[in-house]
Amino acid sequence: MPRSWPALCTGVAGLAMGSAWALDLNQATRAEVESARGVGVGLAERLIQARQQAPFSNWDDARSRVKGLSVVALKGLHEAEFTLNGQPPPTTAAPQRVRPTSPGSGRAAAASRKSE
Repeated sequence: MPRSWPALCTGVAGLAMGSAWALDLNQATRAEVESARGVGVGLAERLIQARQQAPFSNWDDARSRVKGLSVVALKGLHEAEFTLNGQPPPTTAAPQRVRPTSPGSGRAAAASRKSE
């Protein structure tokens, strides 16, 4: 079945415009933020309040300033095509920070102290 050029061009133009419709988290309305899967009313409120104090510079900045901005919420923002300064949200967890432990700390040390 031959394809018509107008239909093909319309489809290509629609795909190209998809990225033009991305929502910048620093500019989005409360309703737009709440519409993302994994973002409830409380998280949307915290995001709006934090950006009113100062716009987010990047996703790490947003995660450090807004309690509850989880990987699930970031995936929802990614699916809803939100960006910050043109960058999509990360969809994987940030590396976990490991607290250094000193010798004689932890469960084994506590258990041995109890038995003494």
